Amino acid sequence: MSETAKQFRAILIGPPGVGKGTQCDLLKNKVEYSHVSTGDLVRAEIRNKTKIGQEIKQITDDGGLVPDTIIEQLLINHFKSLPPNHSWLLDGFPRTEEQAKFLTGEHFDVTHVIEMQGDEAEITERLGGRLFDPETGSTYHKTIHPPPADIATRCITRKDDTHDVIAQRFHIFRESAEAIRKQFGSLVKKVETKGKSIKEIEDQIQEILL
Repeated sequence: MSETAKQFRAILIGPPGVGKGTQCDLLKNKVEYSHVSTGDLVRAEIRNKTKIGQEIKQITDDGGLVPDTIIEQLLINHFKSLPPNHSWLLDGFPRTEEQAKFLTGEHFDVTHVIEMQGDEAEITERLGGRLFDPETGSTYHKTIHPPPADIATRCITRKDDTHDVIAQRFHIFRESAEAIRKQFGSLVKKVETKGKSIKEIEDQIQEILL
C-alpha cells in the first residue's frame, strides 16, 4: 500500500451501476483513505430500523431520491467522525445541483471530482446480475465479481436493480449531471467505462488521484 500518495478529498459521480463502488474498493488496495458512501449511510439507517430509515426505505424502493436535508445531515455527522488531514472519497452524492452547492462549501474543500460515464444499455444488462450483501453493504456480481462462498447464500438482488427503476434513476442522473458539472468546473475529470475492463477503469481513476 502506498505511503507517499498525495492527500485527496474526492467526489465520485456517475449513473447507477457504472461501477463506483467497485472502484472505491480497488483504490483501498493502493492507499489508505476513508470511503464515504451515502448508500452505506442510508442502508445503515434502514438496517437499524430508525424512523429516518423507514422513510428512506419507502422512497428508495420506489426508485426515488432521499431528500437533501436527510442526506446532508447524515454526511455532516459522518464527516465529523473522520480523522483530520485524512484522504476521503465520497460516492453516491451529489445527485442534484443543490447537493453539489452544499459540497462546494469551505468545510469540504474538495480537490477532485471524477465522473464515471457509461452506456445505459450495457449497465442495465450488467445490473441484472448484481448481488448485495445486506449485512456488510458490499456489492458483488453473479459472474464478474461473485461473493465469497461463505456469504453467497445471504446475498440478494436489490429491488432498485429492476429495469424500470434503473431507467428512472438514469433519467434523474441525466437531468442533473450538467448542473453538477458546472458547480465544480475544472475539478471534474471524466472517465469513460463503455467497453473498458475493470482494470482499465481502475488505472484511469488512480492516475487522477494518486
